[in-house]
Amino acid sequence: KKSSRGGLPREGGGRFVAATQGMTVINSLAREHRLFLRLLERLERAMRYGEKTGREEIRGGLLVLLQALERHERIEDAVFSRPAFASARSARPLLEEVSAGHRRIADLKARAEAALAGAEVASLARLGPVILNLAAELRSHFALEETKLWPLYQHTHGRSLEHSMASRARKEVSELETDMKVLWATASDYLSGAR
Repeated sequence: KKSSRGGLPREGGGRFVAATQGMTVINSLAREHRLFLRLLERLERAMRYGEKTGREEIRGGLLVLLQALERHERIEDAVFSRPAFASARSARPLLEEVSAGHRRIADLKARAEAALAGAEVASLARLGPVILNLAAELRSHFALEETKLWPLYQHTHGRSLEHSMASRARKEVSELETDMKVLWATASDYLSGAR
């Protein structure tokens, strides 16, 4: 299905998908975004649970999300800070816009960490706005990357850049997925008192 934005293929839900198997860096980044979106949806659902269950689910989810966001930035830096891309005249303003998004996300992460520090007694009414603001900023950030940054990357990178980054991006996203599962299990055990 073609999108009206840049004519790039999209899934039914508007998520970016690479048009060919050769675009493996973009495929890996799309997979990474889906991991985050599933986690955000889980956090948002938790806000509808009862106070105790919702608070525990949100605490666990925030622990996973905050750790995973560190990896997200490292993956992006590895792909988009390469001189061949970062020095492209058309990439500079877009990379600054993405960096500004990272700064907003860092501010929201600090708020989430502060809320998490008091989460044992914090109500869902206190935790909810933190989750909603962080989720909204992350969705906006992902949309910017998918609709502007990724298409520009596709038009400016060379085959050698794609090839050299493909296995690294795949490896990083696979490790992120594994880490998120381990973090979730560890957080759940910790919060339930099993550890």
